[in-house]
Amino acid sequence: MPQDPNQGPDLIPTDSLRRRRILQSLGAGGMIALAGCAGDDDDTDETGDDETGDDETGDDETGDDETGDDETGDDEFDRQPSGDYNILTTAQPQTFYAPEADDTGSGAVIGTVMDYSYGLTTDNQVYPLLMDFEQSDSADVYVGTLRNNLEWGTDANGNSYGSFTAEDVVFQYEFVDGVADDAADFWDEDIPPSTVDVGAIENIEQTGELEFQIELVDPSPSFQFNPAVWAQYFLPQGLYEQYAPSAQDLRQSDEVQEFTYTGNVGPYDYVSDTSGASGGVLFERSDEYYMRDHVSSSNVLEMEEAWGNAPYFFNILRDREEETATLNERWRAGEGDTLGLVTDVVEEFRQDDDTRVEGSLGPFISFGFFNQRVNGHPLLKTVEGRTAIADVIDKRTITEEIQRGLAGPPATTHQPRWSEFYDDSFVTPRGLDITEETIADARDRIDSLSDFSVEESGGEFQTFGPDGEQVTLSLMHDPGSGDQPDIAAQITDDVSQLGIDIELLETTNIIAELNTEPLEGEDPDDFAYGFGPGSFNAGPPERTRVISGWDMLIGIGANSRPRNPGNTDSFWRPDGSVNAFGYRNDTITDLYDQAAESFDTAERQELFAQIFGILTDDSPAVFLSEDESFTGFRPDINTGDAFNEFGYEPSTITRFRQG
Repeated sequence: MPQDPNQGPDLIPTDSLRRRRILQSLGAGGMIALAGCAGDDDDTDETGDDETGDDETGDDETGDDETGDDETGDDEFDRQPSGDYNILTTAQPQTFYAPEADDTGSGAVIGTVMDYSYGLTTDNQVYPLLMDFEQSDSADVYVGTLRNNLEWGTDANGNSYGSFTAEDVVFQYEFVDGVADDAADFWDEDIPPSTVDVGAIENIEQTGELEFQIELVDPSPSFQFNPAVWAQYFLPQGLYEQYAPSAQDLRQSDEVQEFTYTGNVGPYDYVSDTSGASGGVLFERSDEYYMRDHVSSSNVLEMEEAWGNAPYFFNILRDREEETATLNERWRAGEGDTLGLVTDVVEEFRQDDDTRVEGSLGPFISFGFFNQRVNGHPLLKTVEGRTAIADVIDKRTITEEIQRGLAGPPATTHQPRWSEFYDDSFVTPRGLDITEETIADARDRIDSLSDFSVEESGGEFQTFGPDGEQVTLSLMHDPGSGDQPDIAAQITDDVSQLGIDIELLETTNIIAELNTEPLEGEDPDDFAYGFGPGSFNAGPPERTRVISGWDMLIGIGANSRPRNPGNTDSFWRPDGSVNAFGYRNDTITDLYDQAAESFDTAERQELFAQIFGILTDDSPAVFLSEDESFTGFRPDINTGDAFNEFGYEPSTITRFRQG
């Protein structure tokens, strides 16, 4: 997935949440990421935070003035390819098949060997990469124009897939992403092998060798911000046809697993990888990278001189460890060129002469998910139960003490306070100013439920559920990930005030814990929607389960997409691709529909503010903290002028080692 937070993942592990990048919406733009994960610096900033496009949230706001742009500029340096670049990370790729990649590790790998469609600048302008993309006279038709020197690589036997043309784009949208009505007939699976959300697209057609046209179901003046177009990775039509109808053979093919097909569409070529929680993926500089030909002239956009000899490292290694602590020790020993920093080491590394710390705000909100599917606890299927828990989880202690004020401020909803779509007047804040009255009200709310009771004995409280037993909720977390154990312990203490016990569950792959599946005996073909077993939304909550059975889950950050919050609907619509927890509210669905059709900025702002307000009333998740990330670099790594900005800056490509 791309590495632009615009495109950013939908989800990221929250230790990485303090990173900025990651994929695109789930499947189509990386909506999720590990929260607080020691991470993938490059996955975050190589995409920039254009999604936010908010100049007021730059470096000065993060309290990191000493690491501002002035120290990382490169006017006096002559960029030349030099040396290797070692990224220390915990992010383990789940797949190398781009149309279904929806996690931090996968997006980082794919984004190293391929460019995606286009980026977005701080002032909301399209920044062409593979293509330019423009709105036509009406907002229901958009036109894409590919660069004129794109060439695919080969199949596993060395046979070329030829030139990358608009025909490849149209085929992928139609028969892989599913725009064509008969797309599923092309494959041996119930749905085409892609998680990209193309519901807004009515039709796509080729209008020239390098040009295509997208027609929308409804006019949308913000469609260029949709990750289904700007954050798209493409594969050759010939590759798809080679393995159809077997989607599984396609996913596991040598071409996909070794990226033989990428040709000149990416800055680096894949060399090898070592699988497992500890391992690495190695890349080497591409001699054929298409962008270098577009510096002096271009059919789309003439590039700046920084692209003239890009990329500037001979090799990149994504060097992976399972434990954050191991990465920190390796950094202290002088290993690595960049490392995503968890909060407990930021101040230490700021004092280290061999580390330059860069800080920035980002678009991710750290979540605590509530399982509202069949195997979620009955209490969590009630608004009263969820809001009671959200009210007593002490976000100030989590952000100010456990995370030392370095992970961002407490969050109130699925939008940061600096977003133009955030309106305090619609928000019901929870978990911020907790008093004895707050806790008593939360107990009363649960006690009012017909199947639950809260009983007191000797000043101690116990909450009993429909089965007559004390309520115990399971909480999934990654004990090897930054502050997550301490946050889990804090939540355990806070929720105990309601007479509820917490059973801690452990995982080393937090994003995989969002996987869902139909109940035994259920036929997914009977569902009105669903992305299949193992997806983040296999179907309606009353007919599906979270595979690992947790009640609550922490350690994941969700992309708030403050540039175009319409894309957050993938979390909150019943059929949303990232709605792993099974939340449903028809009013929110209607508001998303109204916002998508509105041409009036003020109206859109109010509609989204209503949506984010309803989320605080319903509490389908606990919104823990807004994203602030810190990245460590060795002092000789030049990140360029735009590292801390929210606009597009392909820093992995233009970054270099200064002499």
